[in-house]
Amino acid sequence: MASVRALPHHERVIHVELICSDDRCELVLETVGELIELEALVCDDCGCCLQVIAISDVELAEPLAPRELALAA
Repeated sequence: MASVRALPHHERVIHVELICSDDRCELVLETVGELIELEALVCDDCGCCLQVIAISDVELAEPLAPRELALAA
């Protein structure tokens, strides 16, 4: 199954832990996504911007076809 966009056009997927920028809000969120998507996230509770407190890269890989999975077992 092919990706909607060719692999070279994907941004790097990043795994982040976020907190709400409002000190009164206690939201803590862990998610993955492309940087452009993560920059647009806001708190569902109060609408304030989310701040990154931890970040790590996730490498993109082609999924294995069912036949390849059976051979690997």
